[in-house]
Amino acid sequence: MKNLIELKVNDWADDYNILYNMMNNEDGIKEIFANRLDRINSTQISWFIKMDGKYVGFVSLVREKFNRDYLFLDIGVIKEYRKHGIGKQALEEVKKMIEKNRLPEYVLMETKKSNLGANKAAEDIGCYLTEFGDRNVYLLQKERCQEFIDENHMEKLADHYSEENDKRSLLKDFYK
Repeated sequence: MKNLIELKVNDWADDYNILYNMMNNEDGIKEIFANRLDRINSTQISWFIKMDGKYVGFVSLVREKFNRDYLFLDIGVIKEYRKHGIGKQALEEVKKMIEKNRLPEYVLMETKKSNLGANKAAEDIGCYLTEFGDRNVYLLQKERCQEFIDENHMEKLADHYSEENDKRSLLKDFYK
């Protein structure tokens, strides 16, 4: 596959304007952070996706609730650049970096069940673990799937999503 994109490591403090400009013009990226600005603060590493000299999205590895075992992958691509394999190519590049740096954490990606493109890309690159509500969960390091299961991480993951669902219910009730 021809390398169409470039990943630029970003520093939210210095590069916030790039994200702000993408978010101001793009509801799809804004929805990733809806009511979750804490994700920016808990980002371990993040990259902007650049194509043809234009910033078209981002990928972040986020640590939630100080959980040392998992990093959650967030990805957003602006609408006009979707359905061209950019997200999948970004996932492949991030996976290479994860393997090269031998991250000890498991890198998880969740997708809405209705997002067929993201589910296909995640399945091609990682391994499907389970579903929680309206989301599918994948482990990006396919070669670590059996280890993940053997070490009882499915139970820990279920606990994580149970807490997330409780939090979402509280927020829905609060904003009624």
